[in-house]
Amino acid sequence: MPGAPAGRVRGEFVGLTDLTATILDLAGQDTAPAVDGRSLLPLVEGLDVPWRSEIVAEFHGHHFPYPQRMIHDGRYKLVVNPESRDELYDLDADPHELLNRIDHPELADVRRRLTRRLYELLVERGDNFHHWMSVMSDTGPLDHDPTLSAFERDAGVYGKET
Repeated sequence: MPGAPAGRVRGEFVGLTDLTATILDLAGQDTAPAVDGRSLLPLVEGLDVPWRSEIVAEFHGHHFPYPQRMIHDGRYKLVVNPESRDELYDLDADPHELLNRIDHPELADVRRRLTRRLYELLVERGDNFHHWMSVMSDTGPLDHDPTLSAFERDAGVYGKET
């Protein structure tokens, strides 16, 4: 960024969705329309600001529809795979993600915590993947009927038009 110190390194989670808000901020415009991201200017300027403690990523497949969602909290990474086995990695002990610990009993609380948090973030973002998670993963209490085939958010309570 022009005028900012070069080589500053930060540890916060940032993503491509933050670029829109950052560009708007650099142009002196309102960043509110960039609902999925935040301006990176406070981090570039070296400010100590509250920031996200985890990051979510999504994958929709290349040639075949193979959706995945991932949450990373700094130490652990959970990948939800509807068509396969879910994955859980302890990145401190296994930075190259070679040992899937999804079924390891000592990480059951971590698995449940990350699964629930991913579910909450997907609901908040309007990502209908949370419906798949609710029937395949231990998401905890649900806010919808998972037996419905209509996943549209505007379908109202239990699929009835409101």
